[in-house]
Amino acid sequence: MLPLRLRKSKNSYTFVERDAETVLFAEADGQNTRLVFDNKEVFDYPHRLKEFEDLLALSGKFIRVHRSFLVRKAAIVDCKWLFAFLCTGDMIPLSREANSIVKKLLGKA
Repeated sequence: MLPLRLRKSKNSYTFVERDAETVLFAEADGQNTRLVFDNKEVFDYPHRLKEFEDLLALSGKFIRVHRSFLVRKAAIVDCKWLFAFLCTGDMIPLSREANSIVKKLLGKA
């Protein structure tokens, strides 16, 4: 378990703790990172996406699929064109390089 200290929104400073392993995807939002969890809760992580990516680097469970998105590998169920489809129905853009990596991950390459 990798605990995270998060705030509910940019204007609210109510901090909560969540396990980083339950993050579905992370999206860059200026100086912050918006984290979406399995249960659809959304929190702001008060650091850049790169810092969150570095924090999770050792787990090997996440993949950078776009300059603005980091996704948990197990949540990706399909990819078409330049989009990844997640188990929750969310659609995440893919870079061209990540598109081929995700296809291999899904056994489509």
